[in-house]
Amino acid sequence: MIGVYFYTLCLALFPVGTVLVFLFFSCVFEIMTKKSFLSTCLVTVLVFAAIAVFLNSQSAFSKSSDRAWQIRCDKDEAGKATHCEMFSRLNLQKTNERVVEFAIGYPKGDKLNVARGIIVMPLGIDLQDDAVILVDEKAIFHAKINYCLKSGCYALVTLPDQIVTQFKKGNDAALKFKANNGKFVMVKIPLTGFTKTFKELTGEK
Repeated sequence: MIGVYFYTLCLALFPVGTVLVFLFFSCVFEIMTKKSFLSTCLVTVLVFAAIAVFLNSQSAFSKSSDRAWQIRCDKDEAGKATHCEMFSRLNLQKTNERVVEFAIGYPKGDKLNVARGIIVMPLGIDLQDDAVILVDEKAIFHAKINYCLKSGCYALVTLPDQIVTQFKKGNDAALKFKANNGKFVMVKIPLTGFTKTFKELTGEK
């Protein structure tokens, strides 16, 4: 029987399509020769599953809107906005369920006038490790996870001007957190339109 390590090596060295074809003919050969049918096809199924996970991880997320960053507001009974914030949300493509959300705003009445942020992450993450925000592959701050609800796990953060500036100047951002299985998960946060939306939120020119 061809071993698991050989399949893994093939997957690392050759295109996915090539490996899939090879696995198919290997399984057919085992059936025709009546050798190790169960073990070989079990390996085939496992590798197919690994490939599926790999492919899904590359395209499983979608933005909640055509705009990477949007503005939402709380309104009073008269319909007047009382508090606004900008946010970026990534959903699962198949179910449209939220995976990650990052919201930034300025609390009303805050004398310090410092941006505050809320990061929402999925359940099933390691609460002992901080989440990390990266801009252009460089960690710019750590976020302690404060609590979890049915809707996800929440980190409340303060964002000084220098952090906001890095978001404005950056090309790409990412959120990194640790899952319960010990593996780290990296989710990209688009920065396209960040500066424009921030100016709309704050009235900055």
